[in-house]
Amino acid sequence: MKFFLAGRWQDRDQKIEVTNPANGEIVDTIPRANAADVESAIQAAIAGAAITAA
Repeated sequence: MKFFLAGRWQDRDQKIEVTNPANGEIVDTIPRANAADVESAIQAAIAGAAITAA
């Protein structure tokens, strides 16, 4: 699985396992975002807000 960030699908080497709470089975993995990803998301949100406010 990937995540969508600043207009692009992203993947990372580090993953988080997603488990089914009913049986403990691992159902998927997701990329582990980092501090740079958070900053990129904030900047994309600021840019998007400026565009929609205009």
